[in-house]
Amino acid sequence: MEQSVGPTNEASVGESSTRKPGKQGRGFSSLGLRTRSILYGILAAVILTLLIALGSRGFHWFDAALIGYAVAAVFAIAAVTYKYSFWLARPPTGRYWRRSWQLFFSYENFRRYTLLIPKAIGDLFAQQFIRERGFYRWVTHQCIFWGVLLSCAITFPLTFGWLRFTQTPGGLYQIWIFGFPFFTVPVDSFFAFMLFHALDFTAFLLLIGLILAFHRRFHDLALIAVQRFGFDIVPLALLLAITVSGLALTADSTWLGGAYY
Repeated sequence: MEQSVGPTNEASVGESSTRKPGKQGRGFSSLGLRTRSILYGILAAVILTLLIALGSRGFHWFDAALIGYAVAAVFAIAAVTYKYSFWLARPPTGRYWRRSWQLFFSYENFRRYTLLIPKAIGDLFAQQFIRERGFYRWVTHQCIFWGVLLSCAITFPLTFGWLRFTQTPGGLYQIWIFGFPFFTVPVDSFFAFMLFHALDFTAFLLLIGLILAFHRRFHDLALIAVQRFGFDIVPLALLLAITVSGLALTADSTWLGGAYY
């Protein structure tokens, strides 16, 4: 009996999947693990591209200026799907993943733990488990969590052409979702101002969290001793660069007439 005692890389997993004794599979199952994972990634990229085409009415409402972001998102979803499908193909992780879903959808468990579902949702979004470790840390996590989540909820639909704004002849903002008119608001209303600057507000929220996080990273001696530059500082620096550059675009268009836009 052969037993693996160490971490396996993608190559060893792919090779072991083709050495199973017995009847060989046919069709898709006969392909190597790496090939199947690549095909899963391509399929995910194609599905996202089709959704972009569908939501933007055949790319009619797709903003060509944002094509770089859209292409990056397509490649990102392909890469994540490839890596995740490869990870699930490993026997331990695949078995754990399937068993977890079986337990999740089990009627016996659902009947027993129904009251825990609202608490689990609250822990996910309010992150009270972090609040118990410190108020400063909780505020930092909440600002970063909601700043990133809300920014993505606005940015990706705009990038894919799923969400757009037009102005009616009567001077109203018309909001379109997946090519369908949703509602209109007066251009000079407070709601229109909040809607138009929603990304600025989420960026400010994220900026507060990043400032708190950097302050803790540079002043907490216990944290400095164990933190790693590539894993702890670089992600925060990238988020800070994205946030500041986004706010700079608003500042340039508002106070400098778009001179450096």
